[in-house]
Amino acid sequence: MTDEESIRVASEAARRNVRGSLGSRSFHPRDAEMLVFDAAGQRAHAVEIWHAARAIGEEGNKSARAELRRRYGGRAPGVGWNGWVLVLAAICAALALVMSTGFRVPAENLEGVVVALSVAATVLIAMTLVGAAALTLGRGAAIVASAALVALAALATVQDRAADLQRQTADRLGPELAAAIVRIRTAASAEAPVSPHGLDLARYDDAVPAGGVIISDFADPRVWLPRALADKL
Repeated sequence: MTDEESIRVASEAARRNVRGSLGSRSFHPRDAEMLVFDAAGQRAHAVEIWHAARAIGEEGNKSARAELRRRYGGRAPGVGWNGWVLVLAAICAALALVMSTGFRVPAENLEGVVVALSVAATVLIAMTLVGAAALTLGRGAAIVASAALVALAALATVQDRAADLQRQTADRLGPELAAAIVRIRTAASAEAPVSPHGLDLARYDDAVPAGGVIISDFADPRVWLPRALADKL
């Protein structure tokens, strides 16, 4: 699978299959990488990564829902438009940091990155609280802070477990196979047009490790956060 001719043939197959699927609204980045693994004859690896990554998101959803029920009796916290702006300022900023950096560094450095991003996210929450005080939201400020912390705690846990899964994936695939899959995926994605629904696969370049698209897609809070929080994204 790692010889040049096999990579060329697999790249052509992946490119063809990805292009043929872009029109579907149910086609996600994780599906594209699954097609890449398929083309490389490595579907078993992809299925294993898929189930493990989905389980991480499902566990994040479960823990966040449990915490929301504990704090709000299972009812979505209502803090008004201004309040949710502050919640999203913290969540989206933390997400941007984690998702743009956490899966674009060598696996052996991910632990340090996760720690650094956790610290940065804490600072973002503190800034959000200052903004809440400045807007004199009163009791709403406490709800904003509480809801943001629920989301952030779940996000940190999911990203930490996703980083662990990425390390495990790198170990299972080995450097040669992982590099081949990245080459095939990059070839298939680089020439893929933006889908009618706005899906742009070209952003998943060769800096994203093999399996990283499936893992990061399932780790996206918009996929697994409870509706009470995800609907605000």
